[in-house]
Amino acid sequence: MHKYILYLVAVYDALWDLKTVRGESSTFSIVGVHGKSVCLPFGVSEDFLEIEWKFKMLDSQDYRMLGISHSLNRLKIYMERFQSRVKTDLPNCPLQISNLQLNDSGTYRAAVMMTEGMQKKIYTNLTVYDYVSSVNIRQLGESDCLMANTKPQDCQMCNITFNCQAQRGNHVVYVWQRDDRNISSYSLLSLGKGSTLELSLLPEDMNASYSCTAWNAISSNAVVQIMPWDYCRKKLTGQDIIVFLTLLLGLCLGFKIATVFIICTVIYKTQKMQE
Repeated sequence: MHKYILYLVAVYDALWDLKTVRGESSTFSIVGVHGKSVCLPFGVSEDFLEIEWKFKMLDSQDYRMLGISHSLNRLKIYMERFQSRVKTDLPNCPLQISNLQLNDSGTYRAAVMMTEGMQKKIYTNLTVYDYVSSVNIRQLGESDCLMANTKPQDCQMCNITFNCQAQRGNHVVYVWQRDDRNISSYSLLSLGKGSTLELSLLPEDMNASYSCTAWNAISSNAVVQIMPWDYCRKKLTGQDIIVFLTLLLGLCLGFKIATVFIICTVIYKTQKMQE
């Protein structure tokens, strides 16, 4: 039965194209919000016989039959995913989609058969957005810290990588800034989701502030700020402490040996002068 219905739809589609005498087309682009409703624009005020609705997803090359509208707000839906979410309210809203899902994004084609035999095609590009929220910056891996000789816990130079990612939202734009100035693109990488920033820091960058701004077409800017140098502090491990204590002990022994040598030298010279 299901195959028979699909066959009838295919035959109907072929006959629809055959009965087109002449036509014109128009294209619209609109934005929808995840979970909300949207009304597809119409642009046809004349009387019509039928409207054939087709839908093509963003990652697809083919249109699928969505439904057919007749006069008096009669609408027959063929795609199951739209069954309880689509209605028509002519002439104000030819096709309203409620409870929008992210995969509702795509192109909707309305082929309108006019009473005089002319067909008009209306293409609507719908992009469904989700609000951007829960933006955070995290460090990727360990920082590559070149230690100073005098202070083992500090760095002379620090190579470090951060990732900025919104936990919610799509078509998100990320902008990195240093002290309220945009960062050149050469420091930016694309590693999975979000936006990744590679930094090579020197001690003079100690007070530099970095921020990541995330936004899309329906969301206000979400900003997260960090002080990267705070992540560059070398954490002393047990081995580091042993090395540091060994160096300190060596310095102490060297100081004691030098002190004893100086004292012995002074005593020796004093005895020589007394003779």
